[in-house]
Amino acid sequence: MMSRKKNYAILISAKKRPGGIERRFFRIFLNLIEKNEPCYLFAFKTFIEDLKSESQTEIPNIVMLPHIKRIFLIFQCLHIIYVCKRMKISSIHIAANPSVLSSIMVVLGRFFSIDISVSSVASSQITKKDFKLINRICIMITYYLVKRIDFLSDSIYYHHSKIWKIDKKKVFISPCSFMSRLVIDEKHVINNNRAIDICFVSRLTPHKGFELLIDTLIGIENCLNIRICGEGPLDAYYEKRKDKLSQHNIDIGYCKNTFDVYRKSKIFLSLQDKNNYPSQSLFEAIYSDCAVIATDVGETREMLNDSNAILIQPLVMDLQSSIFVLLNNEKKRLELAEKAKCEVFAEHTVEKFSLYIMNLISND
Repeated sequence: MMSRKKNYAILISAKKRPGGIERRFFRIFLNLIEKNEPCYLFAFKTFIEDLKSESQTEIPNIVMLPHIKRIFLIFQCLHIIYVCKRMKISSIHIAANPSVLSSIMVVLGRFFSIDISVSSVASSQITKKDFKLINRICIMITYYLVKRIDFLSDSIYYHHSKIWKIDKKKVFISPCSFMSRLVIDEKHVINNNRAIDICFVSRLTPHKGFELLIDTLIGIENCLNIRICGEGPLDAYYEKRKDKLSQHNIDIGYCKNTFDVYRKSKIFLSLQDKNNYPSQSLFEAIYSDCAVIATDVGETREMLNDSNAILIQPLVMDLQSSIFVLLNNEKKRLELAEKAKCEVFAEHTVEKFSLYIMNLISND
């Protein structure tokens, strides 16, 4: 007789406005329960509401987390452990970078015999000075006590291993990212009559290329329609310069439905200064037939190349000239979009990533 599969879970700690890692793991969860895997999701109701359009049916196996103040985080972690024991969940994966939450969870996991794994996806944080002291302490505790670590790329593991002592036996490197069919709906159609010239989707924080975009737009005299989906501390950078951007139509702020933006956009910009691979927004934009301009840094060429995107140095002149090329040559823009979609999604599949995550979390 075959033994019953062990129950396992994914924990998404974002309360709302999901970023790339949260969207990726929510779709993995949906894919796993479609396969009748004994997988559960710990998440906040506000987060689920922000992503409920990802699934048109009632979603099973979700454990709603209560909203509490950060000072009482340990009680929330104890509640998660209690639910795990009650529901016979033997392992849980924290779909977030190592943090205060993960450091508490790995300690409790050891005490209550629950396997804890964690993701590490911060490609722009690669030196010790990129982390505050409390973050360094929490990461050190997490890496030391956690059972398995899912690194988004080889470079993240390489840089973090130089800062922290990491047991190689715990290390897993993601084989790919993906675009799931679960995001498709009747509104997501091919649209070549696109009103948005350029879209940029990212939290407005350093290293994401937001400053490069703004500086480039200041030097472009022609009126462009720009959609910047994001918010963050660099809002102030935009506010100080917006008088010099009056020639453009710029819509800036958080966007709940980024796919609606992608399908109306001609060009997607991926301008991180350290690594664009494998940005979830980049995958979504390629899936939506946007032509891509990306900075040629880190492992960007693991996904893109000179035949399916325009790869540039993070310089105003390079970005400006590339924008002109694509806006003035529709044939080239459409060819790049089609080739990127064909090549990228032949390699990066939800099936490959699901199997990887399923084995990592369930410890098979």
